[in-house]
Amino acid sequence: MQRVGKVLFVPAHHRYRGQGGSGRQRSISVFMRADPRFDDEAVFGDDLGGVLKHCVHLQSSALDGLMARIGRETSVPGFASELMVEGLSLSMLIEAVRLLRSLRAQCAHKGGLAGWRPKRLKERIHGDGPPASPAELATLCGLSRRHLIRAFREQTGETIGAYAQRVAMARAQHLLRDTRQPVKAVAVTLGFSSPAAFATAFRRSFGLSPKAFRARQSPPFTPRD
Repeated sequence: MQRVGKVLFVPAHHRYRGQGGSGRQRSISVFMRADPRFDDEAVFGDDLGGVLKHCVHLQSSALDGLMARIGRETSVPGFASELMVEGLSLSMLIEAVRLLRSLRAQCAHKGGLAGWRPKRLKERIHGDGPPASPAELATLCGLSRRHLIRAFREQTGETIGAYAQRVAMARAQHLLRDTRQPVKAVAVTLGFSSPAAFATAFRRSFGLSPKAFRARQSPPFTPRD
């Protein structure tokens, strides 16, 4: 097989500036537009920061082979060479996406969650409405549930379920202390199946019931529960 040197990958909206060595060199530039069906935001967006260093030398035998075939087709065109090069270029894009996804997953596994994910998780967990399940949060991040749970624990030292529960209980304290919503309405706001389930979770976190917590606040509230 024809020897292939470094394979560089320059994502959209990024610039690469380099300088070749001495002597005669040959290079091939392939410009690719991602198919709309690709979820490229999760690969080529903010989350790419952790793997940009790999883009200056993508090490993949599959990419080397595809680049060598493109080189042969452009040097010695054969039947339907244009169509062949187009197909090989699309295969290169797919292989590059797969490689970057793998590298991104490794970065997340080693260092927790990177890029846009922590911000999106925080916005959802701290936002209004019922608490999100781990499955919903995983979908929001474009990760498997297992991957999200592992990466979140590595980054924060606690499970994502425990974090979401802690945030929900903090919201519960705020609603009980600073609003006149009945306990039943607070339970509904926080997404609990019943006031009893809310009271159980609240007591487990703070050692007293929602009504007892509210009674200790000053000035006291007298909501109609």
